[in-house]
Amino acid sequence: MKTLFFSILVLTGSVSLLPAQTNNTSPAPPPPPVASYNPEGFFPGVNLSVAEFGKGNVLNKDYTYPTDAELSYFQGKGFKIVRIPFKWERLQPQVLGELDPENLKELDHCVSTASAIGLTVLLDVHNYAGRSVDSKNALVGMDPQLTNDAFNDLWVKLANHYKDNPLVWFGLMNEPHKQTAQMNAETMQGAVNAIRATGAKNRILVPGTSWTGAHSWITSGNGAALANFKDPANNFAFEAHQYLDKDSSGTHTQAVPGIGASSLVDFTTWAKEHHFQAFLGEFGWDGNPANPQANIEGDAILSYMDQNKDVWIGYTYWAAGPWWNKYMYSVEPAGLKEGAPVDKNQMSVLSKHLQ
Repeated sequence: MKTLFFSILVLTGSVSLLPAQTNNTSPAPPPPPVASYNPEGFFPGVNLSVAEFGKGNVLNKDYTYPTDAELSYFQGKGFKIVRIPFKWERLQPQVLGELDPENLKELDHCVSTASAIGLTVLLDVHNYAGRSVDSKNALVGMDPQLTNDAFNDLWVKLANHYKDNPLVWFGLMNEPHKQTAQMNAETMQGAVNAIRATGAKNRILVPGTSWTGAHSWITSGNGAALANFKDPANNFAFEAHQYLDKDSSGTHTQAVPGIGASSLVDFTTWAKEHHFQAFLGEFGWDGNPANPQANIEGDAILSYMDQNKDVWIGYTYWAAGPWWNKYMYSVEPAGLKEGAPVDKNQMSVLSKHLQ
């Protein structure tokens, strides 16, 4: 879904491909002393989506990273967490190889800036449980050139790099969908075990297969496959995604009446029964003021999470980021680069639930 919309934006000229301002490279400050690896409370947030854009590998042309201004804007609105999607291939160009210094420096800068203002960063490997290997796409645990050990290796390196900062959470993988539910469960269990073996205590978010959809969590087999999932540190939540359009894909302007209040119910019931927690990694709706039903359903899904905070520990709205511009779900404020941000329509609904 995100790749489709990026292609459309490029073709219509809505995405600027001019080089963006390079981030500063000052040393990362330590996280605030009050930060906890297992924090209490609710974490509302937003996806700052741009580092996963495009097919090329030229920084600030094919893709870039969130800006300091965006981190400051959303922190000022009252958000507590930002999800930063990035491509596995860019951060680790060779399977089992070292992390790429250029991309790691950019990611470090985002973490450093966010930590300094008390924002949690959710690292999101935005790869749909696959990646390019020798110019061919391979799937984790399904193709011999991309084993579960290779996936574990990425996360061991990231865990060792960020384990001293409790304001960094680990989002294992964005939207697996070709693996079976059992195969995905085994892959994610192995990754959690590998991360904990490093001594990292950071919170981990675990996806299901079938695009990790909340509405299909039971029918996809995720409920059965993940019912006995364990984290040695007992500091994890399941990451679900849920859009409000007719096929839950997040590709339509129209929201289905009633979907906001109903789409999370089966997942939430399952989580309560198994004493699990959950995080809504993606959801969003059309911001056109001429489409009021979208705001109604967005308000409803936020209200549902508010009412079930024994299960839901937070969310990240999809999406914001400096290259989204006219994307229908975007909450990237106009005028941010000029220092005069103008809120998008959805922000009035989101802000109501930040109080």
